[in-house]
Amino acid sequence: MKLHPAIVPLCQDLADAGGRAYIVGGWVRDLHLGLPSKDVDFEVFGLDQDKILAVLQRHGRAHAVGKSFGVLKLRIGKEELDVALPFDGQAPNPSLTLEQAVQRRDLRCNALYYDPLSGETLDPTGGLADLQSKRLRAVSEQSLVQDPLRALRAVRFACTKQMELAPELLEQIRVTSLGELASERVLGELRKILLSVDPARGLTLLHDSGLGAQVFPRVDGLKAAERMSQVQPHLALLAEPSHQEVLLWGTWLLGLERPAQALARWGLHKIGGAPLKHWLPSLKQAQAPLSDTDLRRLADTLPVLLPLVLHHALLGEDPLPGLLRAQDLGVAEGPLPVLLGGAELGALGLQPGPAMGQILKALRESQWAGQVSTPQQAQAFADQWLQRHP
Repeated sequence: MKLHPAIVPLCQDLADAGGRAYIVGGWVRDLHLGLPSKDVDFEVFGLDQDKILAVLQRHGRAHAVGKSFGVLKLRIGKEELDVALPFDGQAPNPSLTLEQAVQRRDLRCNALYYDPLSGETLDPTGGLADLQSKRLRAVSEQSLVQDPLRALRAVRFACTKQMELAPELLEQIRVTSLGELASERVLGELRKILLSVDPARGLTLLHDSGLGAQVFPRVDGLKAAERMSQVQPHLALLAEPSHQEVLLWGTWLLGLERPAQALARWGLHKIGGAPLKHWLPSLKQAQAPLSDTDLRRLADTLPVLLPLVLHHALLGEDPLPGLLRAQDLGVAEGPLPVLLGGAELGALGLQPGPAMGQILKALRESQWAGQVSTPQQAQAFADQWLQRHP
């Protein structure tokens, strides 16, 4: 991977000032995996924050974003770099050695240091061997204790990098509690697991590690993983990424009796604007056979392609015929049109109130049943309803 041309001169200036700058973490890991990576994070040894900031400001726009943690940002053109001091667990500490600082990192494959001046990768914990063997190990027994979110991150890396959790790491994860973590941090990792190339494997790992039971205690993780393996080959039928993600969540949480409570716990109310709390009960209905009336009714609640894909995938069927049926019913792109509203009923002498609501509800149910499909039929339905309910 090519580095921004300003990075080597920047590292040289930091070295001339008495420091040593290394690229750390994900960029180095992906370099050795042959994968592209956009995020370039630095750790600078031997200089305090003010001296580092003074050097950075000669190369672009730089400022401190986490003074108590020793984190700075540098923007060079369109590129933004994270620059951090070594952290000892209490405060930034420029006097730490690399061997001491590495103990604060999470996984050995993320504890790699690349020197842009020499082109050398420093590997104090055996991370390169782990990458070669496709194995994930923690840097130390304290790695997950320092930040329990790392347990979820390990599962996420297993999915996104197609690696295996080492037995000792799996045992560390099993005794890790997520209870004190902020919900948005947990949700961020769960979403990345679901959106990985193999979400079914992600759910299996969450089940095996016990993390899934912590997040959604009433969900059978193995059954959810089995459902996911049936659904994920058909996700491409949904053009909207947000709809794909809703279907992933729905597939995972299908067995929940009270999904709203589980979603509220983690702040998972909407996905890309989609009201997940209201859509999940409708997705649950998709386990049963879906009649034409069911499809028309569901289309008033959510994009009907979601329950169709879910229903046919769980039966081991090709969803495409169902999607064509939705097109024939006129609900593939959205709900049935409103054929008659309050203004038209008002012209018939009906005042706003419960009676108007009743006739509009009855009319909609007739549309779902396929009994009314044109404005003329809707008008006739209203006339007949008013005659029966003077």
